[in-house]
Amino acid sequence: MKTILSGLALFLLMLSLPAGRSSAAQEEDLANLKLRDWEPRSMMVTQPTDIKLPRFPAVDVHNHLRDGRDVETFLREMDAAGVFSVVNLDGGTTAAEVRERLARVVDAHPGRFITFARIDFSDFDDADWSRKATERLASCFDAGAKGLKISKQLGLNFKHADGRLVKIDDPKIDPLWALCGERDVPVMIHSADPAAFFTPLDRSNERWHELGDRPHWSFHGPQYPSREELLEARNRVIERHPNTRFIGAHVGNNPEDLATVGRWLEKYPNFVIDIDARISELGRQPYTARRFLLQWQDRVLFGTDTTPRDREAFRIYYRFLETDDEYFDPEKSHHRQGFWMIYGVFLPDEVLRKIYYENALKYIPALRPHEGRLKAYMEEMETRRGVRSEGALTSGDWGLGAGSWGLGAGGQVCTFPPRASLPLGPGWSPCRSVSVRAIHGTPSPGIQHRESPVPSPQSPVPRGSVVSG
Repeated sequence: MKTILSGLALFLLMLSLPAGRSSAAQEEDLANLKLRDWEPRSMMVTQPTDIKLPRFPAVDVHNHLRDGRDVETFLREMDAAGVFSVVNLDGGTTAAEVRERLARVVDAHPGRFITFARIDFSDFDDADWSRKATERLASCFDAGAKGLKISKQLGLNFKHADGRLVKIDDPKIDPLWALCGERDVPVMIHSADPAAFFTPLDRSNERWHELGDRPHWSFHGPQYPSREELLEARNRVIERHPNTRFIGAHVGNNPEDLATVGRWLEKYPNFVIDIDARISELGRQPYTARRFLLQWQDRVLFGTDTTPRDREAFRIYYRFLETDDEYFDPEKSHHRQGFWMIYGVFLPDEVLRKIYYENALKYIPALRPHEGRLKAYMEEMETRRGVRSEGALTSGDWGLGAGSWGLGAGGQVCTFPPRASLPLGPGWSPCRSVSVRAIHGTPSPGIQHRESPVPSPQSPVPRGSVVSG
């Protein structure tokens, strides 16, 4: 019997090995496993929350549609994800380019796309550059551009004829910053990059994988200014132009140090930030990030920096902002930025409303004429979820505000307040009579009924919920 068992054990061991590979060879392979090939699979058992739609319609203030030729795809994915509007930062540097972008993506879809212009730095050494560049930018605004985008190339790539880098705070650019203030259009400014991009690409670099795939994003070395120099130069511009509104892309490009970003927001009232492409940083410090977002809720805007070709990119943001989910992968929100997972910050409704769209209306004036369309879009989202109020109820009673809801007897709608507000006074009833109409037939693409009760503002979306869309 022992012989039979020994033989069976050896046979099973041989089956577990790849053909032609000995256990010693396998051990050697493991010892020589390259870091870029290491793809760990988490053994954590968690309850993911599947959020298809945001609590409120989203305005993505930071996106790149390039030439905008795929506008129908953009609209389909935006509607599937509950995104009312996208700011396209690729409007071009001339009035002709702006008009071309507008004709393709804006004119036929009012309010759905807002276009920002850019600046041509190629002739920066011309003695008359400031005047010509200011006139070009003014013509872009006249053609329909609603803001200005400044990329990280200012400070890191744009050069003088002699090879010196053009500085962010070069006085020759001052008339353009001033023009934006005069026209009441915001400046989306991307200065510097993640802290790890300015450190050696070696064994201690936490973004080794990302930089390995994109080595041109490494800015370590004497040919580049330090990250601190770049951010200080940007801040000097913000301080010099208090009448111009600046949106600091990527959490002001310092999400690794939220305390410092908070000091900037306190010092510069004309400075606000967006969260695009940085939930990987915010989500690995969920306690600090939540406190920060609560404190600065009036100065934070929603953005993704991810062309709307896949609705799942938006949904990772919703999961981060709305749930208390633990240890989930943010890669789909942009791309892999580090070998870590993130945690949700379960923001209350009043904060979500501001981040998703109210702050965008406040800081991007071009959106304000479309506020009515946005409200109609919100109502459409509610309808597509499967119920619609025809009475005096507000959007909050339908899953976009405080309290969870359910249908009572006789067609009543019952809205239940958060537990913290109990007990309630005598005679209080959670139910109000309204006409409720079920939506039949084929629903609009991508947005359906919210399957789970909506949590109170004090509570995250319950783990394991399916918030359908």
